Amino acid sequence: MEAKLKIAVVAAFPFPTLQGSQVLVRQLCESLSEKGHEVHLVTYGHGQFPYSAEFRIHRVRDFPWYRSFRSGPTLMKLLFDLLLLFKLWRVCRLHEVQLISAHNYEATVIATIVGKVSRLPVVYHSHGLLSEELPTYFTNSLLRGLARRFGLLFDRYAPRVVTCSLVLAEEERAILQRFGIPSERVKVVPPGIFLEDFEIPEVPERSPDPRVIYAGNLDSYQNLPLVLEAFKKVIAELPEAKLLIISAGDFTELKKLAEKLAIDAEVQFVNASSFERTLATLVAGDIALSARSLRGGFPIKVLNYIAVGLPVVTFKSSATAVKHLHNGYVARDGDLEDYARGMIMLLNDRELRAKLSKNALIEVQNYSWTKITTEVESIYLQILLS
Repeated sequence: MEAKLKIAVVAAFPFPTLQGSQVLVRQLCESLSEKGHEVHLVTYGHGQFPYSAEFRIHRVRDFPWYRSFRSGPTLMKLLFDLLLLFKLWRVCRLHEVQLISAHNYEATVIATIVGKVSRLPVVYHSHGLLSEELPTYFTNSLLRGLARRFGLLFDRYAPRVVTCSLVLAEEERAILQRFGIPSERVKVVPPGIFLEDFEIPEVPERSPDPRVIYAGNLDSYQNLPLVLEAFKKVIAELPEAKLLIISAGDFTELKKLAEKLAIDAEVQFVNASSFERTLATLVAGDIALSARSLRGGFPIKVLNYIAVGLPVVTFKSSATAVKHLHNGYVARDGDLEDYARGMIMLLNDRELRAKLSKNALIEVQNYSWTKITTEVESIYLQILLS
């Protein structure tokens, strides 16, 4: 591709962090930059760790006393998003941006406003359905209902006001088409992965105890209470099994639940202080877990799992890269018994695990950033030429 583009990527969240959406945005920016495109990331003022980028990062004002990395609505995020609106407009004007790439919900609203004012095309990179995710941040039934209605309104109309929408999985495209969004305005582009990041020069010695791994954020839509309840059934049959939960989040509530379920001795909580530490823990596991049951989206953690050859136990709604008894076990959505049964089956069958592990390493080849970035830049160029 000869034409080099000037792209503003807007992401309404802390950056960088080890959370899935942030990893996707970081790696997409890196990949586009490596191909020679001029990439400007516009994002919040704080991140989880220092990061030296090959692309330009434009941050809103940082408030040192605010260091939350959790997803979900807050009053502070409203302030950050307002600042992000003006920052994006300024970046587009000063750097003669040709196209705005907006990731997730708030960023799409911000990009749409700036796009209209600046007469720039806007590509909405959807990381999931707001109507599925937003209600999970509320416990009150009335608020959950209102959140779902608001989310549906966004899901139905956001793709209508942008130039093009990119979704991570076929299921979300089908849902948007049922909402009346023309198929030519919704394209499926899965997330990518840098396979070289998962090359381990020396695999650490495995524990003789079966190890089950969860590595990801602790937001409510991840269904971690269900994971703990299912794991209690696992250790009833395999008392030597251990569950490792790796995250940069606050483990307080999960530790309380583990104690309540009387499995705290079998559950270990590991602080994800770096990618290297997370990777070292992953490669020492036997199977890995994804328990979210939201429609749409694509759990980035699943790519990390299969990149190191871990068979994945997951629910049907989030099984985009997992095929039942091919590279993992796909349980019925929300079925705790089936989910626990999958863990027990894989932990008990070394030969099956080996087969699934081999297939996982083959499956992950479909998600290299080299391939994914070529698709993305082709879509961007088509939009600019149309």
